[in-house]
Amino acid sequence: MALPLAGVPVLARVLQTLRRLGVSDFIVNLHHAPDSVRHCLESAGETAHYSFEPQILGTGGALYPVKEQFAGGTFLLVNGD
Repeated sequence: MALPLAGVPVLARVLQTLRRLGVSDFIVNLHHAPDSVRHCLESAGETAHYSFEPQILGTGGALYPVKEQFAGGTFLLVNGD
């Protein structure tokens, strides 16, 4: 379940803050409670691409399946757990 802070899920607040700082595209890793994460972002009006990680891949392992989406560019990794 997505953790709310003052009625807004923390993940949605993080994405909103990053948008204000100029970040426009997001890839959200889904492992624990993926439906809850998607629902919380959709309810908050946020859009993102999703990468489902059925089995934990370890430190940095979650980046591997989506590496082509940011190859050659600059990216920011924000850990939310």
